[in-house]
Amino acid sequence: MNKTEQAIMASDLEYQKRLANNNARLLILADNAVARVRELHQQDGDYCAVCARVGGGYSGGYRTVWPCDTIVALDGEQE
Repeated sequence: MNKTEQAIMASDLEYQKRLANNNARLLILADNAVARVRELHQQDGDYCAVCARVGGGYSGGYRTVWPCDTIVALDGEQE
């Protein structure tokens, strides 16, 4: 392998490391965002604590049975 090829490989390796670090940071940010959403959408009896707020949020004042659509979307479809 000549010096040019070595330099290209070193550059590619550095790029891959930066990409991996960026991906790791994005995963942490996404996990933190999901945790914040889950913290808000907690079960309150038979309802979602956030979605059941009368007149508040996107529920239009209707109480949303637990699990709410947000939690169902986060958890995916259960079989």
